[in-house]
Amino acid sequence: MPASPGRLRRSAPRGAAAEVVEALLAEVPEPQRSGLTGAARHAYAAHAERVHGTRTPPRVGD
Repeated sequence: MPASPGRLRRSAPRGAAAEVVEALLAEVPEPQRSGLTGAARHAYAAHAERVHGTRTPPRVGD
């Protein structure tokens, strides 16, 4: 029996993870932000972690 679509869906980030996702989304231009799905947001956070060494975006002037 195939798995139901609900079982394949991951839950939304909670707590600190949700704050990190929102901080990352603040760095994405609005036209791109509207098209991001939950999975795309996680991919963007994972990319930021690989490139910058942290899931939070670099701050200008630090």
